[in-house]
Amino acid sequence: MRLVSLLVCLLPVSLVAFSEGGAATITGKVRDVSGAALSGATVEVKNPQGRTVVSIVSASTGDYSVPQLPAGNYAITVKMKGMKTYAHAYLTVDKPTVIREDVTLEVDENPVAALPDDPPPIPVRSRLPSKDFYAADSELELTKPLLILQGRELELQQEPEPVKGHVVWLYVPGHGRYLMSLAPHAELGFSLAGQVGGTSLWFKLQGEDIQVDSDERIAPGSATYNVYVLHEPDWQPSGETVPSSARMGSGGK
Repeated sequence: MRLVSLLVCLLPVSLVAFSEGGAATITGKVRDVSGAALSGATVEVKNPQGRTVVSIVSASTGDYSVPQLPAGNYAITVKMKGMKTYAHAYLTVDKPTVIREDVTLEVDENPVAALPDDPPPIPVRSRLPSKDFYAADSELELTKPLLILQGRELELQQEPEPVKGHVVWLYVPGHGRYLMSLAPHAELGFSLAGQVGGTSLWFKLQGEDIQVDSDERIAPGSATYNVYVLHEPDWQPSGETVPSSARMGSGGK
């Protein structure tokens, strides 16, 4: 197979000081050499000591977004099974701005074989500060959602309209229903389980690592917000004895 050089488009970054409280966002799209979007590519942001600060997965459109990065130097690494790993030299961010980095991955013709019993890696979620969203318009909205459970993409029944509401739910066969909200709702049994930022929502509950990506921004505003979750393990869609696919909806409690 023909090898093509990795292409990276990076907008210039001005070397000026951050304004107080400022933060940068790195965003872009992951494609293959034909220009097709790559879904499920792992994008890692690391500090100079090599520690992963954020690890996210590209959406169905190939888009990714890493918000709320404080001033500093970062390395961007993009990995995907069957593709050559991309590692970008340290990127300096020093003002509240949006930095676009589009990545093109080429096929790895000499992959290192993994052991058959190796489990898929579970992404390390954001360690960035997050906050609650209490405003009256604190709705979640997911457009053409993509579900990733324990690092694996699952079939998700698609609806023509975005899933939108103050409470949205995700049903996973064999796992029950997860109700998600930006507000605590402690009186209803919700608990802090994850975060939402840009086009990705993720949470971990009872050992399950779940991520849902959207074509558009999920929460209003540009910050990273807390996500509160209530698990209903015995719930399933009415009228179905053995539901075949995951699905999403709004409302509930």
